[in-house]
Amino acid sequence: RGALSEVAGIHWCGSDGIVSNPCRDPIENLDDLPFPMEALGCFDPKVYLDSGTGRAMSPGGMMTSRGCPARCTFCANYVTGRIYRWRSVPNVLAEMRRIRAEFGVSHFPFWDDAFTARRSRLLEFCEALSQDSDLRGVTWTCITPANMVRAADLPTMRAAGCVAINFGIESGDYNVLRSIKKGQRPEQVQAAVEAAKAAGMTTIVNFMFGFPGEGPEELRNTFEFMQNLAPYTDIFNNRGVLVPFPGTPVYESHREEFGFTDWWMRPEMVPDEVDVFSLSPIDAQEYLEKDSTLELDFFGYESNTKVWIERCVRFKALHNRRAMLAPSQAEALELTVKSLRRDAAASVG
Repeated sequence: RGALSEVAGIHWCGSDGIVSNPCRDPIENLDDLPFPMEALGCFDPKVYLDSGTGRAMSPGGMMTSRGCPARCTFCANYVTGRIYRWRSVPNVLAEMRRIRAEFGVSHFPFWDDAFTARRSRLLEFCEALSQDSDLRGVTWTCITPANMVRAADLPTMRAAGCVAINFGIESGDYNVLRSIKKGQRPEQVQAAVEAAKAAGMTTIVNFMFGFPGEGPEELRNTFEFMQNLAPYTDIFNNRGVLVPFPGTPVYESHREEFGFTDWWMRPEMVPDEVDVFSLSPIDAQEYLEKDSTLELDFFGYESNTKVWIERCVRFKALHNRRAMLAPSQAEALELTVKSLRRDAAASVG
């Protein structure tokens, strides 16, 4: 056996205290990893619920890549590794076939941060999946930044079984997008979401609020942009106030200024997590129309900034609720949405 000091990627107790060894190099060839079938064998669908529907979740969720080509300042990929690596298409299809054979799964959510980032691989995957007789009829969903998907490829994805895309958008303000290094522009986002909807896919869009330097003017731009996207959006992500996760640039750059170093070690600073499906419909809606993370005030928001964050969070919740209601109920809720829009239009800050 070798010495602990020679093992990369571990922390251990030495004679003088905790020792942290250098990080281990990332695995370059992901095809070398075995399929996680033993973990899937422990899966109990009654325990896990899909966050969008509340129904028992299929065990078909897969990761086909690691890392992400983007450089967003808030993302935990800075901790897990920025080098973008991907599994080969034959390897991905082999795991899908095995999961389908063992569990009877017909739907596969892909949880990669940027499933469409490598276009040649995406098109190869769509073609191979369409021709695979063992996977005939399966559907799938994926996550991607809006600037990493081409409108021309969306019909091909839909024909290969893609039923929904989850877009990372974060903001509708040019300056905020630039400051968080998102690498995309609002007009790119608008075009991508509209194209996905036109291709027959369900569209899920993700926004975040409360970035450092983001004030009422920037949040107003984001609010108006969400209104523009709403006709082409099926679901907005719930809540969305920024949490500065350790190891990310937004944490390292601001932890001393705002005094949230090691915030996760303080119970009062940990954002709450509530099982929405255990709440009554009224309580669930009230919970989703607010974000308790705002009360933690990581970045010392001014009162007007908080008002705009609350408006943005509530707009998303009302949109999602309206999408699930009967037409007569949705019409009544529209009055509330119009009131929220009037309040926003009447306030510049």
